[in-house]
Amino acid sequence: MLAGCFTSGVPDRLEHLVGVARVGDTHQVFVPLCPGEKTVSVKVSDRVAAEKALDVGYGDDAYTWWRAGGPRSASGPGEVLVLGDDEPFTDVAVRAGGNSAHPVLPAAVQVLLVATDPVGVTGRTYSAFAPAEVPSYPAGTDPAMVRYLLPGEQEPMDQAAIRGLSDCAIGPGPIPGPSTGPILGRQPVDSIRSGAAERVEKTLLGPAAITGMTAVAFDPPYVEDVAAHVCGNGPKSGAVSSVFGQGRVWDGGDREVRQFAGAYGAVTAAEAVTQVDGVLGCGDYTEYVTEYSGVHRAGLPLLSGIDQQSMFCETVDEKASRCTVLLARGDVLTRIESTAATEPDAAGVARTVAGQAAAALG
Repeated sequence: MLAGCFTSGVPDRLEHLVGVARVGDTHQVFVPLCPGEKTVSVKVSDRVAAEKALDVGYGDDAYTWWRAGGPRSASGPGEVLVLGDDEPFTDVAVRAGGNSAHPVLPAAVQVLLVATDPVGVTGRTYSAFAPAEVPSYPAGTDPAMVRYLLPGEQEPMDQAAIRGLSDCAIGPGPIPGPSTGPILGRQPVDSIRSGAAERVEKTLLGPAAITGMTAVAFDPPYVEDVAAHVCGNGPKSGAVSSVFGQGRVWDGGDREVRQFAGAYGAVTAAEAVTQVDGVLGCGDYTEYVTEYSGVHRAGLPLLSGIDQQSMFCETVDEKASRCTVLLARGDVLTRIESTAATEPDAAGVARTVAGQAAAALG
C-alpha cells in the first residue's frame, strides 16, 4: 500500500546545479548556493547498482561509497565539496571506501545533495557523472581556473558561468525584461502567502467545464512552472517559477485545452504576465523538438476582476494553431492553452475558457 500527502508547506523547492571536476587525486563538486543556504548532507553511490535497486534515498547504504552530514559550521561546507572528505561534517555514516562492496569510487557515480534555505526548507538535488569523463587539473590549481562538467552541457564551465545558470532565490525588485536584464531564480519562500496552495486548487476548472471535451489525466499533476514558455521563456532567461502549480487537460479529438495554475510571491502573478508580454516579439522559436512560428498577440476582451491579462497565438510545427491566455489575480496565475487545426477555432475556445477561468480566479 502506498500513501502520500500534498503538504501546505513548500516541499523540495530548492534545486541546484552540480558541476564536477578532478583536482589532483580528488573529485570535487561545485554547487552554487543562494544567500543563506547551506549543504547539510551528501551521499555518493554506485549509480548503476543504486538505480537497479531503486535506492535513491538515505535508507539503504548497500550501494553507498560515502555518506556524511551535519555541517560543522553555521554556513555549511561551502559551494565546493571534495567527495570523500569528512572534515566539513560531524556525522559520517559511511566513510569513503568504508563499504567493502564499494571500496573505490564507482565508474558511474550518483550524488545526492541535501540543502536548506534560511527558513529551513529542505531541497534534494540528484546528479550523476562518470569520473573518467570529467575535466582534470593538477593539485593546487586556482579554483577560478577549474572548469566543471555540468550535466546537459557540452563544454565544461567555470564557477561564474554555472552560477549564472543557477536557480537562486531573488528578492523584491524590477521584474525581468529587456530593459532590466534577467533576474535568475525562484522566489524567497517567505514571500509565498499563506493558503496559496488552496487558492490554486480553487482556480482549476472541473472535469466537465469544457463542452464537447473530456478531461484526461495530467502527468505530473503537480509541477512548478513559469507563466509561459513562449519564445524560449524560462528560468535561464529570467522567468520566475510559480509554486504549488497544478494542471488540467481536456481532449476533444481534433482540439485540446490545457490549464495550468500556480502561485507567485515577491514577483507577483501580474508581473509574471507582464514579463511574458516582453518576449512576444521573437516570431519563431524551438522548444525541445517542437517548432513554433508566427508568434503574435491576440485580442482578448477585458475580463472582470483580473489584475493583468494577455493572449497570444502561434503555429505548432506548421500543422496546428495554439492560442494561450494568461490571467493574474493577486498571487495566482492561470494559463489556458487551446490547440486546434485553425487559429480561429483555437482562439475562440481560448476566449471562452478564459471567461470561465477568470470567474474561478474571482
